[in-house]
Amino acid sequence: MTLDLLKRKLAPITPPAFDVVDAEAARVLKLNLAGRRLVDFRGPHGWELAAVNTGRLAMVPPDADRGDDIHFGIRQVQPLVEVRVPIRLPIMELDSIARGAPDPDLRPVVAAAERVAHFEDAAIFNGLAAAGIVGIIPASPHHAHKLPPEVTHLPRAILMARETLRQAGIDGPYALVLDAAYTAQVLAAAEDGYPLSKRLS
Repeated sequence: MTLDLLKRKLAPITPPAFDVVDAEAARVLKLNLAGRRLVDFRGPHGWELAAVNTGRLAMVPPDADRGDDIHFGIRQVQPLVEVRVPIRLPIMELDSIARGAPDPDLRPVVAAAERVAHFEDAAIFNGLAAAGIVGIIPASPHHAHKLPPEVTHLPRAILMARETLRQAGIDGPYALVLDAAYTAQVLAAAEDGYPLSKRLS
């Protein structure tokens, strides 16, 4: 990362402390980012990249007042989004890392990383209008199958959704994404004495 943009040189924090904070944030992000496992993800590309090419062209109608037949289009790009969450850590706790403390209290780092992961996943799945991101769910032309309130009925709902995709000519493999609360229900549920999660795998 570019240290000047992060203003790290201005912070009274030792490099070992920054390393531990970075490692913890990366660990929590990797654990919680679900959308990146489903979409085509490339990166990171660094601070200099501001947008990605969509391959699309928005054509502008010829100007009748100009009296010519010049046609032109505007290249369409997807702007990138910078996400920032403030983190407050006691300086004494950070200094303890430099002294070799094996168990620093990094709960604020964990909480911030979880918020960032939730923000990114929400943008991927539900969209982010301010950034021109439509989202997977709003962009889907297919009929939505609601999750059943009774978790043991989930296999049937999955089969119906898979059939919808098959009839649309979309071949597998498919992926199932559930939020944390529903996933906990799946892991705790059993059908005829057999763990429901095993039936879904």
